[in-house]
Amino acid sequence: MEQPEVAVDGLVHGKLQIGAGGLWLPSKVKAMQLIPTDFGWLLRMDEGRIKHIGVDFRLVLLFGNKTETASLCIETPCYIRSEGKNTRLVPDAPSTLAPALTLFNAEITDISILKTGYLTAKFKDGRSLEIEPNEQYEAWQVGSTNGFLLVCSPGGEIAMFHQPRSEGKEP
Repeated sequence: MEQPEVAVDGLVHGKLQIGAGGLWLPSKVKAMQLIPTDFGWLLRMDEGRIKHIGVDFRLVLLFGNKTETASLCIETPCYIRSEGKNTRLVPDAPSTLAPALTLFNAEITDISILKTGYLTAKFKDGRSLEIEPNEQYEAWQVGSTNGFLLVCSPGGEIAMFHQPRSEGKEP
Protein backbone atom coordinates (compact mmCIF):
# COMPACT_ATOMS: atom_id res chain seq x y z
CA MET A 1 0.00 0.00 0.00
CA GLU A 2 1.32 3.45 -0.98
CA GLN A 3 1.93 5.67 2.05
CA PRO A 4 0.20 9.06 1.84
CA GLU A 5 2.20 12.28 1.79
CA VAL A 6 1.67 14.61 4.71
CA ALA A 7 0.93 18.22 3.76
CA VAL A 8 0.33 21.09 6.16
CA ASP A 9 -0.40 24.59 4.83
CA GLY A 10 0.43 23.31 1.35
CA LEU A 11 3.94 22.12 2.30
CA VAL A 12 4.64 18.43 1.77
CA HIS A 13 6.33 17.00 4.85
CA GLY A 14 7.14 13.48 3.62
CA LYS A 15 5.60 10.05 3.68
CA LEU A 16 3.47 9.14 6.66
CA GLN A 17 4.68 6.04 8.49
CA ILE A 18 2.18 3.65 10.07
CA GLY A 19 3.18 1.16 12.74
CA ALA A 20 2.38 -0.28 16.17
CA GLY A 21 3.12 3.08 17.82
CA GLY A 22 0.65 4.94 15.60
CA LEU A 23 1.41 7.50 12.91
CA TRP A 24 4.68 9.40 12.60
CA LEU A 25 7.00 11.03 10.13
CA PRO A 26 10.25 9.21 9.35
CA SER A 27 13.15 10.25 11.59
CA LYS A 28 15.56 10.66 8.66
CA VAL A 29 14.55 13.90 7.00
CA LYS A 30 15.69 14.18 3.38
CA ALA A 31 14.77 17.85 3.04
CA MET A 32 13.97 20.69 5.36
CA GLN A 33 10.55 20.36 7.00
CA LEU A 34 8.48 22.97 8.82
CA ILE A 35 6.18 20.96 11.06
CA PRO A 36 3.32 22.62 12.97
CA THR A 37 3.05 21.54 16.62
CA ASP A 38 0.63 22.31 19.45
CA PHE A 39 3.13 24.89 20.74
CA GLY A 40 4.35 26.43 17.46
CA TRP A 41 6.58 24.95 14.76
CA LEU A 42 9.54 22.64 14.42
CA LEU A 43 11.99 23.08 11.57
CA ARG A 44 13.87 19.81 10.98
CA MET A 45 16.51 18.74 8.53
CA ASP A 46 19.00 16.00 7.88
CA GLU A 47 22.69 16.93 7.94
CA GLY A 48 22.08 20.68 7.98
CA ARG A 49 25.12 22.82 8.70
CA ILE A 50 25.85 26.49 9.27
CA LYS A 51 27.37 27.53 5.92
CA HIS A 52 27.80 31.27 6.40
CA ILE A 53 27.78 33.78 9.26
CA GLY A 54 27.14 37.44 8.44
CA VAL A 55 26.97 40.65 10.46
CA ASP A 56 25.41 43.99 9.61
CA PHE A 57 22.91 45.43 12.11
CA ARG A 58 21.92 41.82 12.78
CA LEU A 59 23.51 38.39 13.05
CA VAL A 60 22.72 36.21 10.02
CA LEU A 61 23.21 32.44 9.92
CA LEU A 62 22.85 30.69 6.57
CA PHE A 63 22.32 26.96 6.99
CA GLY A 64 21.16 23.96 5.06
CA ASN A 65 21.83 20.53 3.66
CA LYS A 66 22.35 19.22 0.12
CA THR A 67 18.80 20.00 -0.97
CA GLU A 68 17.59 23.03 1.01
CA THR A 69 18.94 26.31 2.35
CA ALA A 70 17.55 28.65 5.00
CA SER A 71 18.56 31.77 6.86
CA LEU A 72 18.10 32.85 10.45
CA CYS A 73 18.37 36.63 10.91
CA ILE A 74 18.72 37.73 14.53
CA GLU A 75 18.06 41.38 15.36
CA THR A 76 17.97 41.33 19.18
CA PRO A 77 20.20 39.86 21.91
CA CYS A 78 20.42 36.07 22.03
CA TYR A 79 22.41 33.37 23.84
CA ILE A 80 24.60 30.45 22.92
CA ARG A 81 24.10 27.84 25.65
CA SER A 82 26.67 25.10 26.13
CA GLU A 83 27.41 22.89 29.14
CA GLY A 84 25.71 25.28 31.56
CA LYS A 85 27.48 28.35 30.16
CA ASN A 86 25.44 31.18 28.63
CA THR A 87 27.18 33.50 26.15
CA ARG A 88 25.24 36.65 25.29
CA LEU A 89 25.40 37.91 21.71
CA VAL A 90 24.15 41.40 20.82
CA PRO A 91 23.77 41.88 17.04
CA ASP A 92 24.21 45.67 17.11
CA ALA A 93 27.36 45.34 19.27
CA PRO A 94 29.77 43.50 16.93
CA SER A 95 32.41 43.06 19.65
CA THR A 96 30.04 40.56 21.37
CA LEU A 97 29.61 38.40 18.25
CA ALA A 98 32.98 36.59 18.08
CA PRO A 99 31.57 33.52 19.92
CA ALA A 100 29.05 33.10 17.07
CA LEU A 101 31.97 32.14 14.79
CA THR A 102 32.21 28.82 16.66
CA LEU A 103 28.88 27.90 15.06
CA PHE A 104 30.42 27.83 11.57
CA ASN A 105 30.01 24.34 10.04
CA ALA A 106 28.18 23.13 13.18
CA GLU A 107 25.44 20.60 12.43
CA ILE A 108 22.03 22.00 13.26
CA THR A 109 19.42 19.35 14.08
CA ASP A 110 16.29 21.45 14.46
CA ILE A 111 14.82 24.81 15.29
CA SER A 112 11.83 24.99 17.62
CA ILE A 113 9.65 28.07 17.47
CA LEU A 114 7.06 28.69 20.15
CA LYS A 115 3.89 30.65 19.41
CA THR A 116 5.15 33.12 22.06
CA GLY A 117 8.12 34.02 19.82
CA TYR A 118 10.81 32.09 21.68
CA LEU A 119 13.19 30.34 19.22
CA THR A 120 15.74 27.61 20.01
CA ALA A 121 18.19 26.25 17.45
CA LYS A 122 19.69 22.93 18.58
CA PHE A 123 23.05 21.63 17.41
CA LYS A 124 24.28 18.05 17.24
CA ASP A 125 27.17 18.83 19.64
CA GLY A 126 24.70 19.77 22.42
CA ARG A 127 24.85 23.55 22.06
CA SER A 128 21.79 25.69 21.47
CA LEU A 129 21.14 29.20 20.27
CA GLU A 130 18.19 30.84 22.04
CA ILE A 131 16.34 34.01 21.11
CA GLU A 132 13.57 35.61 23.16
CA PRO A 133 10.90 37.86 21.66
CA ASN A 134 11.31 41.61 22.06
CA GLU A 135 8.57 44.09 22.95
CA GLN A 136 9.81 46.82 20.58
CA TYR A 137 11.56 45.09 17.66
CA GLU A 138 11.38 42.07 15.39
CA ALA A 139 13.59 39.62 17.27
CA TRP A 140 14.30 37.21 14.43
CA GLN A 141 13.14 35.83 11.12
CA VAL A 142 13.73 32.47 9.49
CA GLY A 143 13.13 31.80 5.82
CA SER A 144 13.80 28.92 3.47
CA THR A 145 14.09 28.01 -0.18
CA ASN A 146 11.03 25.85 0.70
CA GLY A 147 9.07 29.08 0.36
CA PHE A 148 8.25 29.96 3.96
CA LEU A 149 9.20 32.94 6.09
CA LEU A 150 8.43 33.24 9.80
CA VAL A 151 8.95 36.59 11.53
CA CYS A 152 8.86 37.26 15.27
CA SER A 153 7.01 40.57 15.40
CA PRO A 154 7.35 43.00 18.33
CA GLY A 155 5.71 41.43 21.38
CA GLY A 156 6.32 37.86 20.18
CA GLU A 157 3.51 37.33 17.68
CA ILE A 158 4.63 35.14 14.78
CA ALA A 159 3.83 36.23 11.23
CA MET A 160 4.01 33.46 8.61
CA PHE A 161 4.40 34.00 4.90
CA HIS A 162 4.45 31.46 2.06
CA GLN A 163 5.80 32.01 -1.42
CA PRO A 164 6.35 29.67 -4.34
CA ARG A 165 9.46 27.53 -4.16
CA SER A 166 12.49 29.32 -5.66
CA GLU A 167 14.82 26.86 -7.35
CA GLY A 168 18.50 27.52 -6.72
CA LYS A 169 18.04 30.87 -4.99
CA GLU A 170 19.34 31.65 -1.51
CA PRO A 171 16.68 32.80 1.00
